[in-house]
Amino acid sequence: MTEILGWIATAVVLLSFTIQDMRRLRLMNMLGCLLWIGYGLILMIKPVIFVNMSILIIALPRTGSSELGRRLSTYNKFKYEFEPFNPSVGLPPLSDFKKIVLKTIIFHLPYYIKEENRINWLIELTKNFDEVVLLSRKNLTDCAESWSYLNYKKKQKSFKSNQPYLWEKTPNYEIALENIIKWNKELAFVSNELNIPITYYEDLYDINDKNRLRKGNREDCKKKLL
Repeated sequence: MTEILGWIATAVVLLSFTIQDMRRLRLMNMLGCLLWIGYGLILMIKPVIFVNMSILIIALPRTGSSELGRRLSTYNKFKYEFEPFNPSVGLPPLSDFKKIVLKTIIFHLPYYIKEENRINWLIELTKNFDEVVLLSRKNLTDCAESWSYLNYKKKQKSFKSNQPYLWEKTPNYEIALENIIKWNKELAFVSNELNIPITYYEDLYDINDKNRLRKGNREDCKKKLL
């Protein structure tokens, strides 16, 4: 029976290559992955289990999510999908969710999803992933300052990612703070619905360390999970 399961998983994956419709392709790939994971779990074949793993990061802006995504993908040799639902980027051709780290900001959503359905869509999205990281900041004021500063400098076309950060009150700060508080409440709702704890920027990063991630967390990245 175990060998039959392996052959069925192989057949499903091969069949997916013949499908043109993107939605059906993803569903068929997901089924194939689940069958392969089941096969790997029965025989305890770690490479089979590992190759089908995937990580989703849902974050507030300015919480170190880009750095975290890069570290997780590099240490685990996973493909890094950077903000694929960002309206300025557009929806990429995600054929499957195997062996990837996908990082998205909580207010990003595909063009075909309405804003009022965003949180429900996010919760559904998590079902495609083996591990989900919810990322926020304890100090929401700092988060809003950084977010408003970034947007202000981008509008002036004077933002450089490697320049020292010097806070100056920007015209859009109050709106930024209002949005950050709103998004943080939404993240807390997702956390409660999925029973997944929120990870905080302040616990991950050391601003005095050029490597940024705290030493213990750098080691955890190598093990895939935080």
